[in-house]
Amino acid sequence: MDWSFFKPLAGTGGLHRSRYSWMVAGGPLASIVLCLLCALIFAQYGNGLWDWIGSLYWTALFILVISAIPFSGGLNKSDGARLWQFIWYPERARSWMALVALQTEEAKGLLPRQWNAQLFDRILTVDASAGEYLYCQLMAFCRRLDQGSEADALEHLENALASSARAGKVMRHALFLEAASASANIRKRAAQARIWLERSRKLRKPEWLDAVEASIAMCEGRYEVAAKHWEAAQALCVRRKLDSGLIRCAKEKWAEYEEVCKARTDETGIVNAPAGIPPETNG
Repeated sequence: MDWSFFKPLAGTGGLHRSRYSWMVAGGPLASIVLCLLCALIFAQYGNGLWDWIGSLYWTALFILVISAIPFSGGLNKSDGARLWQFIWYPERARSWMALVALQTEEAKGLLPRQWNAQLFDRILTVDASAGEYLYCQLMAFCRRLDQGSEADALEHLENALASSARAGKVMRHALFLEAASASANIRKRAAQARIWLERSRKLRKPEWLDAVEASIAMCEGRYEVAAKHWEAAQALCVRRKLDSGLIRCAKEKWAEYEEVCKARTDETGIVNAPAGIPPETNG
């Protein structure tokens, strides 16, 4: 559950459009102030040593123009595009604000089952054409899975996969790894999990595979191998000091799976069988 992209954070006290508008407008306003300040310094003292004032002015102006141009790229929108949404598409803006509020709860360490129910219901209203639809469906997948509703969770995951073509490589990579884990843990289809894993490898070099490898090994009955991978996945979180609601939820699940694997190993005396071959028990 390591989805690597920028998360804007805000308070969860309410979905006030004006407050979120000021948050989005903060970047362009800071660029405007910097441009004006550079212009005043230039008028008063000249360009300065190595023309640094003029260089800083043109840099700030460039950043201002880029942020003000309304354009979207996958899950992200420019500040101009987001402000345009606030003005002309208030319902979509409210759904985005709910998503930001949920991201804030998740970043603070709240487990998916503890997220605000009203905010969660709001993100489910996001239109499939919206850039944030894929991420909303992934958030829904995690919440339903944490609540024990595997069928509903898989439906949201399928929705995310169906819209994955619009996402960047990093997000698609993470999504395919999530699909690999779900194929092994929920659907109990190791072969399908390996296909998703291979698709993720084609997008970029995986940095964190222990959880996926553990899921596949557990599905294939290689419990001793799976237990070691579950332990390694938890250790990596500790080593990297990763902490959020999704990370805590994942570690909780991994610890449960590790105990199951250890118990099965102790009960049956499992030898690490090759993939696809049923494990033998000691006579």
